[in-house]
Order: sequence, then C-alpha cells, then structure tokens
Amino acid sequence: MSISRFALLLAVVAALAPLGAQAPRVLDKAQAEIAEPFTNVGSIRELSDGRVIVIDNGDRAVYAVDFKAGTSTQIGRPGDGPNEYRTPSLLLPAAADTTLVVDMTNRRLLVLGPDAQPAGLISDAWPFANGGPGTRLPRGVDGRGRGYFLGTTTNPANSANAARSGQITQPDSVPLLRVARGTTADETLGYVHLAQRRVTATQQNGKITSMNVMIPPFSSQDGWQPFPDGAIAIVRVGDYHVDWVLPDGGRTSGKPIASSPGATGVSGFSDMARPRTGARTTT
Repeated sequence: MSISRFALLLAVVAALAPLGAQAPRVLDKAQAEIAEPFTNVGSIRELSDGRVIVIDNGDRAVYAVDFKAGTSTQIGRPGDGPNEYRTPSLLLPAAADTTLVVDMTNRRLLVLGPDAQPAGLISDAWPFANGGPGTRLPRGVDGRGRGYFLGTTTNPANSANAARSGQITQPDSVPLLRVARGTTADETLGYVHLAQRRVTATQQNGKITSMNVMIPPFSSQDGWQPFPDGAIAIVRVGDYHVDWVLPDGGRTSGKPIASSPGATGVSGFSDMARPRTGARTTT
C-alpha cells in the first residue's frame, strides 16, 4: 500500500517527538517478509507493483526486493562507470515508477527505470555556482524537475575559530532552497531548524584538511518533504506544527500539537492534512 501524504507527515512528526512523549505502539503482523537480511537500510522506495527498492548503507548497494517472489536482487554494481555507483544515499521518486539514486561520491544521480534497472545518469542537472564538476545533489525533486536542497549559512568567524581552537560554529537553521533544472539560481522557501552538532576541523599548514561532525543521539530537528506538484511541508519540532508552502506560492500553517513528557496529543493530527491551494494565508 502506498504511503499517503498524511501518513508520511504522521511518521515524520512521530520521529521528531521526544522519546519520553511516545506511547508504546503494537504493530500488526507483517503483510509480507523476506528472509534476506540487510545491514543498514538507508532509503526505500515502493513501486506500483509492490516491489521495493532498498539502499543498504552497510553494503553500499542498491537492491530490488520482490516480496511475492521472496527475492532480493542487487541493482547495478559499485564503480564509477555507467550503471554504477560509489555511495548510494537516497532514493528519489520520479514519474512512472522511475527512481533517482543519489550517488554522493560520484556527484551524480543514477536513473532507474520502471523495471528497477539502470537507465542512465544525471550529472549536470543542477550545476555548481563555481563551475565544478558534477551536479548538486537534491534531497527532493518535484514533477517539474526542480530540485530541493538545504543551503548553508556562512559565518565569517568560522575561519578564525578553526585556526584558533579547531571548532567551527554551525548555524541553528539553514535555508530550504528550490532550484530549477539547469540553473544555479536559488529560491529560498523558508528556514529549517537543525539538530545540535559539534564540528571539529583538522588543519595542516594553516588549511583545513578534514572535518568531523558529531550529532548527539536522538537530537531533534525540523523535517520537510516536497511533493510532485511543488508543495512543501515543513514539520516544526518546536511545537509540532506543519508549515505549508503551496504550489501557487501561498503559505499556511497547521495548529500546534500539544505534547508533554510521557504523553503525546494526537487530536491535532487532522490539522496536518495538506490544505488546498488558496487556503488561509499566514504571515
């Protein structure tokens, strides 16, 4: 069964809620199982025929899982050539069961056709502003081919801090960007709150040679999800409400969901359902 927008947002908010606020939940018996184990599932995408594409972070591989047949078949292979990937990290749904596999190391996307087989590469869809090789790697893609990214906030004191103490200050929020295919122009849709993190830089001859990012376990941050028509849902961790950027540019917000340690209010989940275009606008 496909995941609806409501169910997706429900899952995001549940993941963002403090551990103490989550009540035990008993799951029904699985509708289907497969014996083939995975080391570390990083991303999944269900196809219309019930097959599931899976990225295994541990194996650094992509698999097509067929629950009806009870099989798990590797797609492509590691490498830098056609139909290959080095570090698959995210599966992005495209039209007609086409899937884009984000390959961080090769700075490109592997295209999987509706048959879950490699069908091409995307290496220049969202070029870097500095003209560097490869493409910027989106966290989402809409039906018009626009990519969605988290931007960065430059802190002029970072270089000085790194030189003095090896510590780099990270912003508590970054811009959420939309970029048309083939351009470098960013459209800022809003800002997303990040989890607390500690960044340590290693230097050699006055230049930063490596960086180490440490994020405390179970830290909370905003979640966000683009949809095929260009709508964006941003789930705010501060008071558990959803901000919507609608396809026509309108903006609206749902009501906060009351919560307290040991209990989670669920009555407000109905307010998370996507509003219609032209719904009330907030400022």
